[in-house]
Amino acid sequence: MSPGVDFYVTQHNALVPHYAHDGQTPDEVYAGRPPIASALAEHRASARLHRLQYNRSRPRTVCRDAPGVPETRGAQIQRDSHAMP
Repeated sequence: MSPGVDFYVTQHNALVPHYAHDGQTPDEVYAGRPPIASALAEHRASARLHRLQYNRSRPRTVCRDAPGVPETRGAQIQRDSHAMP
């Protein structure tokens, strides 16, 4: 085989994940590795849960001085509730 064709076949079989193989390379399927799609879905769900927990634990602040950003109704209520009588 010519070097160019050999390079292409190696890249195609060893490095390029394929939709038909649930994101695995042909070499991974041939070697009998378990599918990674379910593991990736679990990791995505876990990362989303951690991100939501982190974001919800952070204090909520209002960017009052951001230029060009209109004040939301929630920000108006928060501002008014903290106003001095």
